[in-house]
Amino acid sequence: MPSCYPSVYVLVAQVLDTFGNLVTQRIQNTAAEKSYVVSVLLQKGIDAADDLIPSESVEACYNWFLKISSICELIPRVCIELSLLNCFRFMAKKARVVSEEVIRRLAMQIRGIADPLVAAHLRWYLCTRAMVALVRPGWATKSGLDQAVIDTLEALEHLDPALLEKLQNRHNMGRMDYLDLFIPALQWQMDTILRYGDANWPNYQPLLRNVVSIIVENLNSPACLLLCVWRAFPAAVLLSCYSVEELLSITFRSFPSRLVSRLKLMEALCLSLADLSEVPLARAQRLAFLKAAWDYVEEERCRRSSVGTEGVALPAPKQGLVGELIGVCGAMMQFCANHVGFKQVNVFLGLVRDIICDVKMLENEKSLEAVKASLFGMLSALVSVVNPLLLLESEHVVTLLQQLASGDRRRLMFVFLRQFVSGALGAGSSFSPFAMKTVFRLCKIFHDDLINVVSFDELQEGTKVVEKVFLLLLKRVGSLEDALQLMCDARHHLSRFDSIKIISVNRALGLAGRFAAGCAEGKKHDETRALLMFSIVTIPAVTDLIQRFHLLALSSGMALRSGMIVIGEAALEFALEGLETYRSSCSGKDETRKRSQEESDIADVAVHLLELGVAAPAKGEHLYAVRRLLNWSAGFDWMPCSIPCVHISLSALRLMTRALQGRFLSFPFCQTEHYGKDPAFVESCVALSLEATHQLQRWIEASCHVVSTKSELATDLSTTAIEIFETLAIFDNKDPPLGPALTTLVCAAWRAANAWAILSGSLEVSRHILRTARFVQEVVGTSVFEEILLH
Repeated sequence: MPSCYPSVYVLVAQVLDTFGNLVTQRIQNTAAEKSYVVSVLLQKGIDAADDLIPSESVEACYNWFLKISSICELIPRVCIELSLLNCFRFMAKKARVVSEEVIRRLAMQIRGIADPLVAAHLRWYLCTRAMVALVRPGWATKSGLDQAVIDTLEALEHLDPALLEKLQNRHNMGRMDYLDLFIPALQWQMDTILRYGDANWPNYQPLLRNVVSIIVENLNSPACLLLCVWRAFPAAVLLSCYSVEELLSITFRSFPSRLVSRLKLMEALCLSLADLSEVPLARAQRLAFLKAAWDYVEEERCRRSSVGTEGVALPAPKQGLVGELIGVCGAMMQFCANHVGFKQVNVFLGLVRDIICDVKMLENEKSLEAVKASLFGMLSALVSVVNPLLLLESEHVVTLLQQLASGDRRRLMFVFLRQFVSGALGAGSSFSPFAMKTVFRLCKIFHDDLINVVSFDELQEGTKVVEKVFLLLLKRVGSLEDALQLMCDARHHLSRFDSIKIISVNRALGLAGRFAAGCAEGKKHDETRALLMFSIVTIPAVTDLIQRFHLLALSSGMALRSGMIVIGEAALEFALEGLETYRSSCSGKDETRKRSQEESDIADVAVHLLELGVAAPAKGEHLYAVRRLLNWSAGFDWMPCSIPCVHISLSALRLMTRALQGRFLSFPFCQTEHYGKDPAFVESCVALSLEATHQLQRWIEASCHVVSTKSELATDLSTTAIEIFETLAIFDNKDPPLGPALTTLVCAAWRAANAWAILSGSLEVSRHILRTARFVQEVVGTSVFEEILLH
C-alpha cells in the first residue's frame, strides 16, 4: 500500500485532531484557573483579549512550540504544528498569532516533503486546520493556498520512475491508479480556495489557466485531475477562460482512469453549466453543446454494448458504464431543464429508459442495485429542478420509477407528490388528461409501496399527501362521468386508504345533492342514481366502523331526499344491522378513555339515524327504525353513568314530540309528510316517547347509586340532568298518556341535578342550574314552573 493512502490519512488526521484538542483544552483550563473572566469567555465560546490571557498560559503555549521546533524530522514537525494551530491565539503577547503568514510558511515547509502523496495530504490537513483557525474573509488567497495547489500538480510532473515501477510491481498500480489517490486532497484544496478565497471571481482566471495548462500539457490530461477542476471552479469562471467547445474538447481528449471516466468528467461539466442562472450562450450554441454530448454518449454506449451477450453476466466495466450513462444523462437533463427546454429532457428520459431495458439482462444482483441507485440519484435531482407538471407529460417517468427499489421509489414519490400539491399547481395551472392518468398511476405505485412501511408517522404523511393529490384531481375533472370513473379507480387501486374512500363517498353524495332539486322535475335522475349506488357499494369497504355508519346515514338521507326510496331504505337497513351487531373493541392502556370516546362516537351515529328513522317511509310499521334504535340503546353495554346513551333517548324524545306537533326535519323527505295525520303514526310516536322517557328515568335512578361512591362524576351528571330538565320542561304536550310521564321525569331530573351539584361542590354548576331555572320560568310561565317544582 502506498504511503499516506487516503484511508490512512483519515486515521492520522483523527489522531492529530485529538492531540491538538487535548493540548488546547489543557491550556484553556490553565487560563480559566488563573482568570475568572477568561473562564466565562471560554465557556461562551468567545476568545479572550490579549491582555486577559494569563502569562502562565502564554508561557505554557510558547513552550509547546519551542518543543515543536526541536523536532528534526520535517513531517512530524509540520504535523504537530498543524494540530496545534488553534493554540496560536494564546500567544499574542509573544507576537506570534495565527495569520495568513503562518499558513504560507507551513505551506512552504511542505514543499520539502519528497513523497507527493504525503505532501498532498498534508496540504489537505493544512486547509482543514486553517478553516478552524482563520475567520477573516479572503484568507485562503492571502495565505497562498492557490500556490499550494500548483505545488501539488508540479510534484506530479516529476514523479520518480522508480516509484512508479515499485507501485506497479508491488501493488499492481499504474500511473493513473496512483493519480486517483490525489482526488480527495486536490479537491479539498481547490474547494477551500474557491470558498474562502477572494470574492472577486475574475481573480481566479490566472489560477484556472495555470492549473488546466499543467494538467493538460504536462500531465497528459488525466480525467481524475480534471474532475477536481470541473467540480471546484464555477461555470462562470470556466466560461470566462474557455469556450464550450474547448471545454468539451478537453473532456473528450482526457485520459480516463479506473475511478474517473470521460463520462463522469462530462457529467461534472454539465452539472457545472446547469447551475448557472443564465448561460452566456445563444440557443444554437446550447443545442450544439447538447448534440456533441449526445453523440459522445451514443458512441460510448454503442462501443461498449457489444461487450457481453444475452444470457451472459456482463463484465464489471460494462456494469459501471450503465451507472455512468445514467449519471451523464441526468446531468444533461438538468442542463436542458434550466437552459433549453423540457422537450430535450424528455428525449434523455427516453434514452435512460432504453439503457435500463438493456440492463435487464444483468444477472448480478449487486450490479442491478448499483444501477438502481444511480437511477434514483438522477431522478431525485431531476425532480428538484423540473416542474412536476412537465414531468407528468412524459411517457417515460412511470416506467423509470418502477425500476427503482421500493424504499427509494417511495421516498422519491413522496417528494414528487408533495411538490405537485404545494407548489406546482397555481391558480391558473392546467394539465392534460394524460397528466391526470400519470399522477394517478404514481399514487397507485406509492400506495402499493406503503405496504412495507413500518413507521406510523411515515404512513400517515404518505396517506395525507395522496389525499391532497386525489382532491386536486377531483377538482380538475371535466364531467360527472370522469369524476365517477376516477372515484371508482381510486376505490379499486387505493383500497388501503380509508380516507380516499371517504372522500369519494362524500364527493359523490355532494354531487347527488346538487342534482336533488332537478330530480323532482325528472332531470339528472340517472346521474343521481349512479352516484348513490357508487356510495352504497363503496361504503362497506371502509374499515372504520364509525365512519361507515356515518356514511350510510348520509347516503340514506340523500337517497330519501332525492326520491330514491329503495336505496335510502337499503342504506338505513345496512346501518341498523351494523349498529345492532357492534361491540366495543377497546382494551389495553387508557381503556376507560378510549371506551368513553367510542361510546360518544357511536351515540352520534345513533342520533343521526334517529332523524332518518322519524321521516323514513313506513315498512310494516311506523317508526320501525326509531324502535330498533331505542331497543339497541337499551341493550347496549354502556359504561356506568354513560352520558352518550342519554343523548340518544333525549334526541328520540325531541324528535317524537316534533313529529306529534306536525314538525319534521328542516329539509323535506319525499313521501313522508302525510304520516303526521295518521293515527297509527301518532300512536307509534307516543309509545316510543314513553319508551325514551322510561330509559331516561332508569338512567337517573341507576346513576344516583354510582355518584354516591364516585363524586368526581357529579359535575358531568349534574350538567346532563339539567339538560334533561330544560328540554322536557318546555315541551307543550298535554297528551294524557305522555304528559304524566314527562312531568315525573322532569321532576326527577330537577332533583338529581340539584343533588349532584351539591356533591360536585362546583359554583359554576350551581350558577348554570339557576340560569336554566330562570329561562324555563320565562318560557313556560311562573305558575307552570311552580307546579313542576311542587310536584
